[in-house]
Amino acid sequence: MNNSILYQYTKLNFNILILFFSLLILGIFIRPLERKIWLDLNSQGIDLSVKKTNQPLSTGLVVGMLGGLRNLVADIIWIKNSIYWEKSNLPATETFIYLTTDLVPESLYFWINGARIISYDMSNWRLKLIGRVENIPKLTKQSIWDEQAKDGIKFLEKALLFHPNEPLIYIEIASMYINRLDDKLMGAKYYRMASEKNGAPYYVSRIYPEILRQIGEKRKALIWYRNLYPKLPANNPLAHKDVVLQRINDLETELSIK
Repeated sequence: MNNSILYQYTKLNFNILILFFSLLILGIFIRPLERKIWLDLNSQGIDLSVKKTNQPLSTGLVVGMLGGLRNLVADIIWIKNSIYWEKSNLPATETFIYLTTDLVPESLYFWINGARIISYDMSNWRLKLIGRVENIPKLTKQSIWDEQAKDGIKFLEKALLFHPNEPLIYIEIASMYINRLDDKLMGAKYYRMASEKNGAPYYVSRIYPEILRQIGEKRKALIWYRNLYPKLPANNPLAHKDVVLQRINDLETELSIK
């Protein structure tokens, strides 16, 4: 083995050792923070079993003290939170979701995946506590779905304070309104807002008028499609310009417009 390769291996091993000890130190550093959270939970009389908490816990942590370590600490906390997620521990999971977004509000990943856990996963956890899902009355299921969806939407609305021009957040909110709250009007509103943001996927501009069409606002849908069509590139298959033209023709036929 020549000296240059030996040097590279030595440097690699040295970097691995630095990383190992850095993570070890961070782990030691995070433990007091974790204990602080559990003490706050206990002081509020929250039993760390699977149940609904009235409000997400405010940890009272001074995020600024972490400085440039915020991202790494948030990643470690998110990974640790997977343990509570696997145990369907709602209060703990929710607490650490809020903690990661407090630490790194710039991370879109934490916001969107945290909201999905709050809205969808936690609904299932609460239903399983009641019994077999198929035996639970529809009104009870809908009530739990509504509560968790509203919590998820509230969480994402907080995300918009940090990411006001991010179309994916608007899309996620729209999806929750439609799929959980069965509110197509609000879903359409957020799909439209998403379509107006730079970098929005092409499909968003088609979903908004399609919802208008479903709720009987066919003329508004036609106006939208007509305005959209000339803006779409002809050489990008994701734009589905041919689909938009077909929908224009269909609406003109339905409305008897030539």
